[in-house]
Amino acid sequence: VIFACLGRPTAPPLTREGLFCLLMNKLDVINEMLATMGQASINSLTEENSFRDTGLKRLDLCQRRILSRGFWFNEEDRTLTPDTYGIIAVPNDMLELRNRKSAHVQYTKRGDKVYNRSQSTYVHEGAITVPIVYNMDFDELPILAADYIGAVAVYEFQMNYDADQTKTRQLDARKREA
Repeated sequence: VIFACLGRPTAPPLTREGLFCLLMNKLDVINEMLATMGQASINSLTEENSFRDTGLKRLDLCQRRILSRGFWFNEEDRTLTPDTYGIIAVPNDMLELRNRKSAHVQYTKRGDKVYNRSQSTYVHEGAITVPIVYNMDFDELPILAADYIGAVAVYEFQMNYDADQTKTRQLDARKREA
């Protein structure tokens, strides 16, 4: 069950021998990815490594995919205001635009604009308030969310580059534990 325990304020520490504990920041995640390849850790995200950029891309992809589901920490009502032409630009951090079942007007994200599905137009007469699912900086995520996203990213990275069955089983267990 994904994020089953994210509603709890605390969680027991993970202390499985041979596996990692809670992944706190991007550098920790990248270093775990490098460790699956038998590579030395890096000291900063600006340090050169042939797998660093690939790891960062994998982490970003996993984060966007998982967070787009919407959770208590990244979903809120936002008021979006149209420009002088009536166009509402999609906020840069928006992953999904949701509609309430009781809403009389239905909106959707189309490209970089908000589309009014009920009236079949991009032009809005005024501001709208809608539930938004948004992306967050990895370091600002709740610890359990960051840990889960990090575990999934490490697992997928390892599957793409090494796919050693023993490592895969360990990482899969780690991902389920997160």
